Amino acid sequence: LLIDEFSGKEVYVFVDEQPSYEGGTMALMTYLIENINLKQEDVNNCTRFSFTLQFIVDVDGSVIFPRILKVKESDLTIWEKRMLESLKNIPKWSWSPGKCKGQAVPVLITMPLNIRP
Repeated sequence: LLIDEFSGKEVYVFVDEQPSYEGGTMALMTYLIENINLKQEDVNNCTRFSFTLQFIVDVDGSVIFPRILKVKESDLTIWEKRMLESLKNIPKWSWSPGKCKGQAVPVLITMPLNIRP
């Protein structure tokens, strides 16, 4: 159990049962990519396609406090901004929450991404 610096919320990193996205990691990636809605000129203007997403899957399965690590909000590319929007819009029912000793708990997820346009 630790305090998430970004949100101030108590979260778990290590749990008995990790949160899971319905359909698995590939289904999550497909959802995120399909919901970014970038135009070709946006892709051409992006300089960074590798980044690390971090977010909390809360006890009800909702995604809260999404962010991109090591990038100030003012320096986010359009790609990263849209990725965060897509992550914020994931339906709550899509995630099964993480569990510790049989109880649903908030879990901090860190997900490195390397996307090739």
